[in-house]
Amino acid sequence: KEYSHKIDSHETVFRVNDFKINKFSGKKITYNLYASPTYKYLKGNYTVLSLCNLPWVYSCQNILHSKKYTNIHMINPRFYEHVHNESGRRKKIPLTGIVAIHIALEMCESVSLYGFTRNVNSDDCFKYWDCGKSTKWYMNRKGDGTFHDFYANTKHLLNILKSNPKRLSLF
Repeated sequence: KEYSHKIDSHETVFRVNDFKINKFSGKKITYNLYASPTYKYLKGNYTVLSLCNLPWVYSCQNILHSKKYTNIHMINPRFYEHVHNESGRRKKIPLTGIVAIHIALEMCESVSLYGFTRNVNSDDCFKYWDCGKSTKWYMNRKGDGTFHDFYANTKHLLNILKSNPKRLSLF
């Protein structure tokens, strides 16, 4: 809650996937980075950066080329591949938030991160707008291990923070 005004004071604000605007998050949105399966949440007057990753490439591209959504821009697959390789993945994909951090580091002089965790075994709320599940529960849920590696993503986040101490801050 104490970060809401600080978030809105930034020149550029990235949101990820199915975010919620409320008293904890600020109201500003410049870019929203969506992974392709979450298009059902698309709403608002901001620029959408689209991640068309497997197995949703076909449906993602149909949405990108429809006349309904004129504010969507696809992230270059080579950039996504770079993030995938940089984050040390083999078969599992990086989280959308990790991709957003890499984009922000390419675009911005300094980057402030809100809503990310350093500890996958935390009892903190996983989503700032819904404390129904803890980070520990979310990171250890069954089935996700085949798609995302939350531990590797968190390790990569810590490495990014360590290698960019003057440009990147985590709140």
